Amino acid sequence: MRGKKKYFIFNKETDFTRGYSENLIYTQQGLQIDKTGENQGTFFSRVLDSREKETQWHRVQVESNDIFENSIQILIYASETKFLSWKETRREIKEWIQDKELSIEEKEDILKTCLIKQVFHPYDFLLYEVKGRYLWIEIKLLSQDEQIPSVKKIKIFFPKESLVQYLPEIYQKQNDFLERYLGIFQSMGEDLNECIRNVAEKFEPQRTSMDFLQWIASWLGIEDIYIWSEEQLRYLITHAMTLYQWRGTRRSIIEIVKLYTKEEPYIVEQHALDHFKHNPKRKELFQMLYGESPYIFTVIVSGNTVLDTHDYKVLLRNIEKMKPAHMEVNLVVLKPYIFLDSYCYLGINSVLGQYGNTVLDGVTTMPFAAIKG
Repeated sequence: MRGKKKYFIFNKETDFTRGYSENLIYTQQGLQIDKTGENQGTFFSRVLDSREKETQWHRVQVESNDIFENSIQILIYASETKFLSWKETRREIKEWIQDKELSIEEKEDILKTCLIKQVFHPYDFLLYEVKGRYLWIEIKLLSQDEQIPSVKKIKIFFPKESLVQYLPEIYQKQNDFLERYLGIFQSMGEDLNECIRNVAEKFEPQRTSMDFLQWIASWLGIEDIYIWSEEQLRYLITHAMTLYQWRGTRRSIIEIVKLYTKEEPYIVEQHALDHFKHNPKRKELFQMLYGESPYIFTVIVSGNTVLDTHDYKVLLRNIEKMKPAHMEVNLVVLKPYIFLDSYCYLGINSVLGQYGNTVLDGVTTMPFAAIKG
């Protein structure tokens, strides 16, 4: 097309709060009905100024959660002037819209002379019949039972451009059908061009969608994508090169365990136990806990982070991918109990919370209980 298109966009809370809404709230899902009120809500946008007289508007794209028939309706208003008269009173359009003393029905009655287009199930539609310097929209949402529609993003393009202008003059004269017909392919071409222009964003782990994120993960050889949350996967892809450089080191194991469990593990290597093995009793105990082979190391994690067998297997599999070649891993999940000559570490999974007298009278028992940490 001849020039770069201009547009107005509504995609954040301030865009919607600058207008007027009734029984609507803004959430992470976008603009939606307030559950505490009625099952319908209405939003009037601020008045958009194209800064050119007799502007022909081009197109609207809507990102929404349209649940059932007529759950979302968009009304398009346009005017050459920003003033309207009603009951012998002349005010700016934005003042009529923002007036809290007027009901929605009264506002619609005031604005009805500017109403040009109504669209149900809005997704992507043309505005070829919409003409005027000023434009504003009204959104009506209707909920049913527990089904709540929402509108997350609205993009309004202007001025109008048509492929008909590139055809011979005979096709440009009063040929609305041809213009609308070619508008379908024009919209497809515009979307494709925008996708090509913004393709770099697809490869940015912190901005791309979850579907594309999983595709990038497959490029990097990341297996078991389903085990990672969206936040974890974005971190993993962003730091993939660094993790691969560290692969086979103690640091890589700490990072992968910390990413999965959100807590840093304890790693016990055989060389760290050498000065304890001069004592035969300690040597036997350490061999039982941490193994005899110099090619085995122990990873110790909290029981609060590994809740079941599935978590244990997944974590072990990730450690196996990061461990040095020909090394064996012993994964230990700590429990909040005291077992003598076992994996019990004072201050880690066992803490003396209070003191009390112990009486050996043949009657008193010490129950199997957790020591609070």
